[in-house]
Amino acid sequence: MAVSVRAGAARCELSVSRIGGQSILDTRVVGYLLTSEGWIRGNALTRRYRIRIEYRREYHPHAYVVEPSLELRRPKQPVAHTIGPKEPCLYTKERGDWNSRMFIGQTIVPWLMEWLVFYELWLATGTWYGGGTLPDGYEQLGWDRESAS
Repeated sequence: MAVSVRAGAARCELSVSRIGGQSILDTRVVGYLLTSEGWIRGNALTRRYRIRIEYRREYHPHAYVVEPSLELRRPKQPVAHTIGPKEPCLYTKERGDWNSRMFIGQTIVPWLMEWLVFYELWLATGTWYGGGTLPDGYEQLGWDRESAS
């Protein structure tokens, strides 16, 4: 079992740490946990962000914006399309947007880069242009329809 987990993690490691042939993230595997960390930009016009991706085989990957911290548009208003204060919502588990046969470097990393572009647009305009779905009960979280949809 440990061998297949490590082999799967090695495959993920290769796909996470390289985009377009360039190594952009430092990746390590400790036990059953693959962690990749480094600096990326959404595009040439966005800020640089230090991100961390964690993946445990048989689970879904989690991506975090480590620094700079994600900014709020208003006090106590969560950042649109996030799972927590540092975790962007990149896919919907229930719809099967991501599965373990997909390469993290071909899905999660580009999705995070795209999310960063939409995040900066949301900061500037108050409108989320990235599509997606809002979680049930978003009104209780302090979002209003215009700034979160």
